[in-house]
Amino acid sequence: MMTHTQSRQSLTSLTVLLALFTLVALPREATAIDACKARVDSNSGHIELSAKSVSGTVRWGLSPNTIEGDFYDVGTCITSGKMKDCIPMGGATTGVALPTSCTFFMEDLTSSCAAFVRGCTPRPLDKGLDGVVLIDQQRALAGGITPGDGPGFPVVLDTPGSYRLTGDLDVSAAGAAAIDIATSDVTVDLGGHVVSGGVAGCPLDCPATVFPALSGIRTSSLLLDNVRILNGTIKGMPGHGIQLEIGGAVVLRDLRLLENAGHGIKVANIGTFPVGVIVDRCEARGNGYSGYQAEPSTRHKVMLRATSNLFADNYSVGAENVTGLFEGNVVIGPHRHYGVEVSGYSLLVNNTISRNTIDGVRLSGASSPGVPEGSLFVGNTIVSNVTGAGIHATEDAGALLLDNVITSNGNYGVNWGVGTVTPVAGFGRNVIQNNASGTLNGITNPGGVIVNVAPNLCDGSTTCP
Repeated sequence: MMTHTQSRQSLTSLTVLLALFTLVALPREATAIDACKARVDSNSGHIELSAKSVSGTVRWGLSPNTIEGDFYDVGTCITSGKMKDCIPMGGATTGVALPTSCTFFMEDLTSSCAAFVRGCTPRPLDKGLDGVVLIDQQRALAGGITPGDGPGFPVVLDTPGSYRLTGDLDVSAAGAAAIDIATSDVTVDLGGHVVSGGVAGCPLDCPATVFPALSGIRTSSLLLDNVRILNGTIKGMPGHGIQLEIGGAVVLRDLRLLENAGHGIKVANIGTFPVGVIVDRCEARGNGYSGYQAEPSTRHKVMLRATSNLFADNYSVGAENVTGLFEGNVVIGPHRHYGVEVSGYSLLVNNTISRNTIDGVRLSGASSPGVPEGSLFVGNTIVSNVTGAGIHATEDAGALLLDNVITSNGNYGVNWGVGTVTPVAGFGRNVIQNNASGTLNGITNPGGVIVNVAPNLCDGSTTCP
């Protein structure tokens, strides 16, 4: 017979066996990623993420809805369910910037977690220390940059203020514009970055089909005023580089508009008054139509001040429908039409205009038939335009030409068309010679007037013609 002590030992053994059976036979509860941490290494400047109880592949993001980033060293920094000092792809502080919330989000096969970067100070509304709203590819995809901005492209800027890119924007897979300015009083600083649409552009495929809605930066609201776009590159968009419909003032400065399917810059006046556009230190090269094009309203022009720009190798015209000041620019073909098309009341000073397929400058003159408009040309070099004149005035246009060099063009140096108003042209201190068809043509027919206000050198003569 079993003693009391033996019975108690048997019961204890049975309890142990049942416990072991439970541990082995019953399903285990899955562990979840936890103890998530983030820091900036003080020596390398890398952002490093760590966690415990990791199962499978780990991804990271700057918001709970955009957890899709990889790690540089994923093969070595995750072992035996432990993640230690993993560097996010692009994880130097110059690549993946510290999020303004100071928080990284991670997830594995089981769950997700958040890690606050030690020593980081959060900034509200994703703003820089100077109060400028910051934009990068991930923030654009997440949305919420302004109240009306949804996830993805275009980034809608419907709140007045200043915005700055902290990284390149690639919309080649989005089939959309990159930035849509929907209110006045907006400054967009591209921060030296590139907005890319993935189109080959000109001269590889010109003229291309243009999709204006797929421009790099566009406006979607009527009568916008006080818009500034600065400091960066817009390249390969299926539409225009920049497309603005405005009713007020615009500043475009330190921009590169490269190989877009449409115009590099297109500005339309949709208001009831003249509008002003400043284009300064920009480069428009290889675009599928013109480098710059202005579209006046039915009654009012786009008044331009263009200084120190480069317009080169665009398919149609270097700068089209220019009214205003055009100074210190370089316009180099082969543009298939003209270097500069001037629409009256303009001042062209110290420009170099060369190697365009037809005319160096096409001067169209009147806003209304029979209404003369005059332009002033001072100190320009207009040379080696292939088949056309150095300056070709088509109708009702008067001009004063001082201190210009107009040589080696494929037609006349200066060729005046016949309009409904007798043209008056003044000449002084110009060098106009070695042009294929001669110095001047058409100004005195019918009844035009030439005034030599100072001696010239016109194919050996001090007077023109």
